[in-house]
Amino acid sequence: MKKRWLLVLVFACLLFIPSLVFAVDFDILSYQGDLNIHADNTAIFKETITYRFGDDYNGQLVGLGKAGKMPEGFEIDPSPKVQVWKNASAIENVNSEVIEESEGYTVKVYNPGQEGDTVEVVITWQLKNLLFLYDDIAELNWQPLTDSSEPIENFEFRVTGFNGAEKLFFHTGKLFTEGKVEKTGGDYRVHLQNLPRQRGVELHAYWPRKDFGTDLDQGLKGNRLAEFKKIEESITAEKAQSKALVTWIIPLLLSLSLVFSVIFYCI
Repeated sequence: MKKRWLLVLVFACLLFIPSLVFAVDFDILSYQGDLNIHADNTAIFKETITYRFGDDYNGQLVGLGKAGKMPEGFEIDPSPKVQVWKNASAIENVNSEVIEESEGYTVKVYNPGQEGDTVEVVITWQLKNLLFLYDDIAELNWQPLTDSSEPIENFEFRVTGFNGAEKLFFHTGKLFTEGKVEKTGGDYRVHLQNLPRQRGVELHAYWPRKDFGTDLDQGLKGNRLAEFKKIEESITAEKAQSKALVTWIIPLLLSLSLVFSVIFYCI
């Protein structure tokens, strides 16, 4: 089934959407996000998306957004590095253009190909003021992926930096689709198989405020750690309640309803 000029968006951070344009039929084999945070509250963010095409295509479209609640002074460098591999061969002198939009930037990658191609697109972004800087902690509250037009077979996200986060949580908003979070040294790795289409992910983490320069000031006063923990405890409780509802309570009510229906019918 042919859909000409299909626009695929895998939107990431800060509402960014890695996407694939002009594809007729495709699979997203993998998505990998690499976030490296620096002591001056800048970061390098690299997204790697691998597609397998089921028809001829015209190129890829990758975006990084800045909508939603972001820290004061958050910025995206409008000149990302663009790299493309097609069937494991690097494409030299990739033709692309960056378009500024109301809620971020879009990179158009002009890279036509044929049915059966496997294409890997790597976009490297420079970010400023990604973390919220409170008196006690620096908080990451980020949705690097807000939507995907197709399921992602293999999702991976890594958070690294000069100092490791004290704690990192990963949420998908889907009850039975949670990723595995692993910590090695100060680095975190999140891995998830088969992320459903149109499903976002959220990273929530914190560092001690002292890890970042004292000259950095966003005007945020007061402590945040207690509220951070309260948010995560609330999410954990809601998940447990929802899981119990779906796993036990609803099936039990349906079973009782069936039993009472049979009894009523027999009387």
